[in-house]
Amino acid sequence: MMAEDSNTTSVNDKANQVAISLSAATGNLTVGAGYGSGSSMDANSGASMLVDGAEVVTAGAKYVSGDMTFTIGMVSGEAKDTATFTSAGSNTDSYNSVSASVDYTVMSGITATVAYADEDSEEEGTSVAGNSGASWYIGANITF
Repeated sequence: MMAEDSNTTSVNDKANQVAISLSAATGNLTVGAGYGSGSSMDANSGASMLVDGAEVVTAGAKYVSGDMTFTIGMVSGEAKDTATFTSAGSNTDSYNSVSASVDYTVMSGITATVAYADEDSEEEGTSVAGNSGASWYIGANITF
């Protein structure tokens, strides 16, 4: 994806990005992976930012065995940003997440779930406590 603009003070185009993803399924197993990279202007978050060298990698797998479904996934990304449009970003922000879940079909219309996620977010190389941490989920999905 490429998008230019008429901003002559910016070193970046409005967007210059590429992404690719693959998934494969065989029997009860599905696996997938993705990669994205690029730079852009971020003018939607209140304060305009120049985003440089953004990269993200994703991967996941799902296995179905009878009434149980096992899933695992990960996301890892980082980018450099700056509020100065005339120079490239040098401060690194990152996001990393690992998650897993088990779903069990108790009976038709009722599925129980146990899930875990561990996330880490950094802004300018410093952990962001409000966007980082581990969590558990125990619940049920009931459909009529």
